Amino acid sequence: MAEHTALLDLMASGADALTIEMAARNHRLATLDAFLRQQHKA
Repeated sequence: MAEHTALLDLMASGADALTIEMAARNHRLATLDAFLRQQHKA
């Protein structure tokens, strides 16, 4: 949830598109990593 808030804060603060895009991509990769770690434990 904190990552979503960080993305919204970037947008609200007028961050440039590249910064927002990189944050969104990092969030997506972190989500995938967490999912794969959870699957590996099962």
